[in-house]
Amino acid sequence: MERMPCPFCAEEIHADARRCPHCRSRLSSIAGDAWHRDHPGRRLAGVATAVAATTGVPVSLVRAGFVALTFVHLAGAILYAALWVTIPDTPEDEPLADRVIDTVRDLFGACHSGSETFARDREAR
Repeated sequence: MERMPCPFCAEEIHADARRCPHCRSRLSSIAGDAWHRDHPGRRLAGVATAVAATTGVPVSLVRAGFVALTFVHLAGAILYAALWVTIPDTPEDEPLADRVIDTVRDLFGACHSGSETFARDREAR
């Protein structure tokens, strides 16, 4: 395995480490390539594992945070649902929200183009 020095304590660590095991410093803030729901350890929809993999926080703490926020005006459930819609399932997929928006645009785009034709015909009279 490839090793490198920790930028904070200069101890040798794994090159792909997110935290230094010696000084416990966080080496990367947010891993954008991990922003998808298809991770091992996925339980319900994979939102907690995606947030944990992206931020480097343990999955159990993220899940506990969602549960705790649920007791505050259902904020945890609302946040979980919002993230479920916006985080793609796999790195190659686009989020569910984008697919729904594209479908709605396609449906209403056809209706909208018809209303533009109607407006042009009306102006011509």
